[in-house]
Amino acid sequence: MRFNRYFICGIDGTVDHFLGIKNNMEANQRDYDAKFARSFVRQLCNVGDSSRYFRGPATTGSGLGYAMENAVTAIAQRYRNDCAQHLRTRKDCYDPDNCAYVLTGDSRGAAGIIEVATRLQGSPVTKGAVHVAGAVTLSPAAMLVPNYANPRSIITGSRMIPSDVENCVHYIRGDDTDSRSGTMAKYKGGLSDPSKTSYKAMSFKATHGGLGGLPYFTGTGEGNNIPILKPGSAFATNVTMAEDMKASRDVAKHAITFCS
Repeated sequence: MRFNRYFICGIDGTVDHFLGIKNNMEANQRDYDAKFARSFVRQLCNVGDSSRYFRGPATTGSGLGYAMENAVTAIAQRYRNDCAQHLRTRKDCYDPDNCAYVLTGDSRGAAGIIEVATRLQGSPVTKGAVHVAGAVTLSPAAMLVPNYANPRSIITGSRMIPSDVENCVHYIRGDDTDSRSGTMAKYKGGLSDPSKTSYKAMSFKATHGGLGGLPYFTGTGEGNNIPILKPGSAFATNVTMAEDMKASRDVAKHAITFCS
């Protein structure tokens, strides 16, 4: 086996906080944690010291720059720690070349995690996989509250998957869903070098939230076959509740296989 361990780092999606808590950070975080408790990114990153999870940005995009920079720092620190342990003990279990890093993200967090992979390009960190759901394409100004005094907060380049990423999977909402079609333009990037990265794009009839593990469900029955017209702020769709839940389960099954 090439790798004896993995480190998973993820950035989750965006939440629409209601007006009363947008300036209350403690309540804001509780609200985010509750809404994203079962997201795929959170679940994949729920493996203790072998992972790091970062919440996604607010509706305005603020916070994504911090998540990206902190993700790069966490991965670099883990690599340095492995190097130090390996030099001290000479044990294979600490050999940094035997550790693969898996980067995962949802929605704007997916765009952010592609940026993290870009910032790590050329480093000795082995990027075993990039695993993203519903990655979006937005200009830096639309992605973030602009902070041009801090270039690290800005998405750079063309956001292509770097050539030193070994594997990549992207779960995409189908064109027939109409979910977020007017507000979240789908990722238009691709591979920097198709000969070096194994890439798989998978299309699902799901809402934007369903791709990330948060299917729309009102509690009235999974067999509801009426199109979801007003799922919160996600706008009307051509997806039924039953289709959204099935697609979300299918994404989960593939994610488990891919990340294992």
